[in-house]
Amino acid sequence: MIIDLATILVLVNGLLVTLMVSEGLFNQYVRKHESPWKEMIYNLNSGHLLMWICRGLEIIGYYYILSYSPYRLFENLPIWQTFIIAFIAWDFGFYWFHRAHHKFSALWVLHNVHHQGENFNLSLGIRNAWFSSLTALPFYAILAVAGLPVEMFIAVASIHIVIQFYNHNSIVKKSGILELFMITPSHHRVHHGTQDVYVDRNFGGTFVIWDKLFGTFQVELEEVPVEYGSHDKIETSNVFWGNLIPILRWLGFKTENPKLGNYRIPNLQIVLNGLLVFGIYVQYLIYEIDGNLADMGIIFALGFSGTLGLGFISDQKLWGYRLNVISSIILASVYFIAFRINDIYLEANIILILLSNLIMYFSVENVSLNLVKEDISHSKSIV
Repeated sequence: MIIDLATILVLVNGLLVTLMVSEGLFNQYVRKHESPWKEMIYNLNSGHLLMWICRGLEIIGYYYILSYSPYRLFENLPIWQTFIIAFIAWDFGFYWFHRAHHKFSALWVLHNVHHQGENFNLSLGIRNAWFSSLTALPFYAILAVAGLPVEMFIAVASIHIVIQFYNHNSIVKKSGILELFMITPSHHRVHHGTQDVYVDRNFGGTFVIWDKLFGTFQVELEEVPVEYGSHDKIETSNVFWGNLIPILRWLGFKTENPKLGNYRIPNLQIVLNGLLVFGIYVQYLIYEIDGNLADMGIIFALGFSGTLGLGFISDQKLWGYRLNVISSIILASVYFIAFRINDIYLEANIILILLSNLIMYFSVENVSLNLVKEDISHSKSIV
């Protein structure tokens, strides 16, 4: 039985979300560690729709270079040899891509989004900047010049990304013999450390040889427990500000961290809404395969609007809830009136997001009023 690409995308993304949620539940109820659900949803919806468009531009650029290159060095090689060479070469390119994003400030403002996460778990492996893919092509262009087919380039990149997702898990401590030649969760914890001994170490994605070869390897020290985060900390759970504030500051604009408002909802509602919005992202990937631009446009608008809305809701501002409800009503109406792709899963997802947004809006709690009531109650008890 042949499984089409759309089915593979659904299965892979479904597996990623299942593993992420399972890890959170395991940590919370088995290991008795409070899981940062709000941050995990930020990570899950850190801008994948816009990032995927930028990723598409990277692939278009790769294809453009390939089409003009006179070299076809892989043409007569067996596919397994092509795969091995491409797999190693991509990882070598990633090492320098990753290292450059820590070295140069213009690139760090993009990569810093990933390091803002202060909890090391699988969701952190999905947390990425909107525009990071726009800076990737120079590090992989040599593969296009050499004549590596686009399909092979995408295949090896996808496998490496899955491996890097695994390397962000919080459960595996040491990986035995793999520690000698692979980047493991232990090695990657070091990379996310803020202590001096860990800063700018372990840039590798899959193989550890590049760090050992170029002097950037560091083992995890038992006497120095890793502290996660970034020295350029941005206090926000809003994807919009998380992506733009580092860029604005690099450009010279004085930008303060956004202040939290007084209107909040239970984290469970944010988690459920975030999972529904991620479902729109998966739908976008499916329609990117064989859909038309109009269909992709409305699905992108629905998903990106949901991502932004959830970000401003995380800021606990009342207007964020209102904007989220209004935009989802308008976009859902546009879809059902003008598009109607007749995809039952997409349409069910849209309806559930709309219902979720309405429930969040009508269940919002004004924290400041509760504090006032507590103060009044406390004053009466004193009298």
